[in-house]
Amino acid sequence: MQTELNPLIAEAALCLWEACIDASNPEWRNDRPAEIKAAAELVDQYRDGWGAYEMRHIMIRLAPDCETVWQSLTDSERDQVQFDWDFCPAFVLAGLNWSDDPATSGGVILWPDALERVRAFLKLEALDRTGMNFVPSN
Repeated sequence: MQTELNPLIAEAALCLWEACIDASNPEWRNDRPAEIKAAAELVDQYRDGWGAYEMRHIMIRLAPDCETVWQSLTDSERDQVQFDWDFCPAFVLAGLNWSDDPATSGGVILWPDALERVRAFLKLEALDRTGMNFVPSN
């Protein structure tokens, strides 16, 4: 049986998985502000506990949510960031509520205020990396 694959959702899942891999890289996370570093270390702990297979499937399950939050940004906000290198790490590290129990993957869910959390992350990350400001729309 063949199912139709939505290319945007597939790309989102791949980018989310890449964000998880980046979060596991100490060189990537050690140059980040404390809040971002702590979130990246938490994702890394979950990946160690669940393994790559489970983490990939979690990202597949959450890819439609990722696309929804991306589309919820204004055109101006989307023009300021790259989907794969800026937005997806923000979604993984700030938009998701990671369960307190790494033994259960079902605990990873979208925060109800994910859009606001992602905007805050993008602002913090932009200031840290470039000294430029991400300007969220109201």
